[in-house]
Amino acid sequence: MQETGIIGFPINEVYDRVFFILNIIPKLNQNILELQNDILSGKINDNFQELLYRIDKESEIPLIEAIQKKFKKDSFVTEILGENRNDGDFCWWIDGLDGSRNFLHGNPLFAISIGLVFRENPVAGIVSIPALKEIYHSIYAEGSFRNNQRIYVSNSATLDLALISSGIPFNRKEILPQLISDLSGMISAGTGIRKSGSIVIDLCWTADGRIDGMWERNLKPWDTCAGYVLVKEAGGKLTDLEGQPYHIKLDSLLASNGILHQDILNVFKNLKEGDFN
Repeated sequence: MQETGIIGFPINEVYDRVFFILNIIPKLNQNILELQNDILSGKINDNFQELLYRIDKESEIPLIEAIQKKFKKDSFVTEILGENRNDGDFCWWIDGLDGSRNFLHGNPLFAISIGLVFRENPVAGIVSIPALKEIYHSIYAEGSFRNNQRIYVSNSATLDLALISSGIPFNRKEILPQLISDLSGMISAGTGIRKSGSIVIDLCWTADGRIDGMWERNLKPWDTCAGYVLVKEAGGKLTDLEGQPYHIKLDSLLASNGILHQDILNVFKNLKEGDFN
C-alpha cells in the first residue's frame, strides 16, 4: 500500500475505481438526459413526488449495478436505494441526481455525485453535470480536474467582491428563521449571493473558481463526499459553520477558496452572538 498525503490507502485501487466510473459516465449521462426529455415532452406523467423518486432511482440503479459487478467487496450508500455494507475497505456515497427540481423544469443545473471513501476517509470524487457536458474528478493528493483540465479555487480576497452560493434545504419551513438570518448576514457583508439549486454544483464551482465559496445546512454525506475532495484538491478549505474540520457526517458545511474562510465564519459567529454589525 502506497502512502499518499496524510492518509495511507492503495492508490492504484482508487485509480481503478475512478477511471472505471469515468468510462461509464457518458452512458449514464445519455440515459438521464433521455429521461429528462421524456418527462418534459409529456411521455411520463407521474406526479411530482413519483417523478422525484423515479429520477433518482433510474440514475442510481445502473450505477450501483455496474459498481457491484466490477468491485464486489465495495459497500455503497445512496440517497434513494439506501445502504449496502460489504466487507471491503471502500464505500461509495452516491447521489444519483442532485438538483431534481431543476431537472424537472429543463434547467441544466443538475448533477450526478459519486464519492469514494476508504476506511471512513474520502479519497476520490467524481461529479457529472450532464447538460453542461462537464465531468469533474479528483483523487486525494492528485489535484482536481474538469474535463481532464486542472482546476483551482479563486483568489478573491474580500467579501464585498465575492460570489457566495447557498441552497434552501427540503426542511426549509422548519429552519426558516435561520435561513433568513444566514442570508441577511451575508448580504450585510456585501457579498454577492447566488443559488444554483444544487449543492453538488456549488462545490464543483467553488473548486473551479466560478464562485468563491458556498454554505448549506441539513446535509447528508452523499451531498458532500465527492465535492469535499474536489474543493480540497483545488486548494480550498471546508469546515462546518462553526469552523470544525470537515468529516463525512457533518450536517452543515462551509466551503471556500480558503482566503475568505475566516471572514465567512466570522459572519456566522456574529449572527450567533447577535452582532449584526
